[in-house]
Amino acid sequence: MQRGVTTIEPKSVQIIQAHTAEIADHHPLTWEKLTDAANQTAQVTSLELSKEEVEMILDLLPAPTADDEAALKSARITLMQLLQSLA
Repeated sequence: MQRGVTTIEPKSVQIIQAHTAEIADHHPLTWEKLTDAANQTAQVTSLELSKEEVEMILDLLPAPTADDEAALKSARITLMQLLQSLA
């Protein structure tokens, strides 16, 4: 399974987690990766995901709302770039 690595802000990963909590039950290893990245204290961290994991996360992310528009858009763009690198 091909994997890709991207750099992402921990706060973006926290936003991803807020919208994809069901991953924790069905894909605990993916959730663990997200949790590890979200808990980093650095301004940016690396996140390694497979194409399937990225697609699953993107499918679960809602359309941005006024409250989280910028952060959710940023997270979505980062994931889309990672997905393109895995194509």
